[in-house]
Amino acid sequence: MSKHPEHFSGQSGELPDDVRRAFLEILYRTLLYVRTHCDQRDLCFTLSDHAHNIPRLLQEPEPELLRFYWECERIPFIRTMESLSQKVAVFEPAWEIIEREYERVKASAVA
Repeated sequence: MSKHPEHFSGQSGELPDDVRRAFLEILYRTLLYVRTHCDQRDLCFTLSDHAHNIPRLLQEPEPELLRFYWECERIPFIRTMESLSQKVAVFEPAWEIIEREYERVKASAVA
């Protein structure tokens, strides 16, 4: 349970179900990507590095972990994927959902 329940819009201060499902989708897509590109070490490292903190965020949802994912993990992931000539479109539907909650949490912290 979140130590700051006022920050998340889900029931009892938890991540909303759609946000939780979006993170699960990212994990699923990441594993599929790794499985189909297991011969590309740099790509697999990039994918793993991007997703490795998601389970903690799902187990212990904290606004700071959401902010860290959105601002500090996702952006370098996109840049590295581009440098590896890899597309990230498969993650974009999940990111749209996560972004809405990120923006809502950010706005509630300022208010």
